[in-house]
Amino acid sequence: LYQSGLVKHVCCWAHARRKFVAAAEGGDARAEQALLLIRRLYVIERQLPPLLLPSDEPGQEQRRRQREEQRRALRQREARPALEELERWLEQQRPSALPKSPLGQAITYARNNWAAMGRYLREGWLGIDNNLSERTLRAVALGRVNWGVIGSEAGGKTAAVLYSIVGTCKHLG
Repeated sequence: LYQSGLVKHVCCWAHARRKFVAAAEGGDARAEQALLLIRRLYVIERQLPPLLLPSDEPGQEQRRRQREEQRRALRQREARPALEELERWLEQQRPSALPKSPLGQAITYARNNWAAMGRYLREGWLGIDNNLSERTLRAVALGRVNWGVIGSEAGGKTAAVLYSIVGTCKHLG
């Protein structure tokens, strides 16, 4: 997130969720409450109106900004209370979760990244997670095994730029 001349860190809820899934799979039933609240955040996201694609069409930029504001307002109204409930739950559970246990690690991760994980509420164009980016870049990671080496540092930078452009084009249709 770029704001007021500063780049702000935005964290991915899918990464936090995975840690609570690991705790639940490890047998800690308390993690189910966190997963329930995180699931609520994703239900809210699915109910938001979709983002509008960039366009040179007259008036489209204003419509995009209105849509982003609509998404931001809905998140403030719907997701903020769920986040506040999750934050209270994290504080309640922290003293009883061993720091090295899967639940303790999940709670520590969430608490340490809380501000960055809540930043998606501020901007309607931000995603709740970066799963789309990770899926897009998976082709690069898989290809890396096959390529061995690109040839040079400059070749690597060029490949990164090209993959970013192609991935963005695929996403935008």
